[in-house]
Amino acid sequence: MRKQEQNTNGAEGFANLVKSKRKRDGLSQSQAASKWKISICNIQNWEQERRTPKGYALSALEKFMRR
Repeated sequence: MRKQEQNTNGAEGFANLVKSKRKRDGLSQSQAASKWKISICNIQNWEQERRTPKGYALSALEKFMRR
């Protein structure tokens, strides 16, 4: 049970990180998707904690988060 709680907290933390960065930069989900060159579905899934990024999406997001 404890390991499951950690995974949930990690996903929630990631979702908040993506959403807060996007909002700080004044971007809608659609604008962020265009700027980050990923699908809007990815952003929606991340912010709603349904998925976490992998592969190209992860590297694109990491690059954007450093700015």
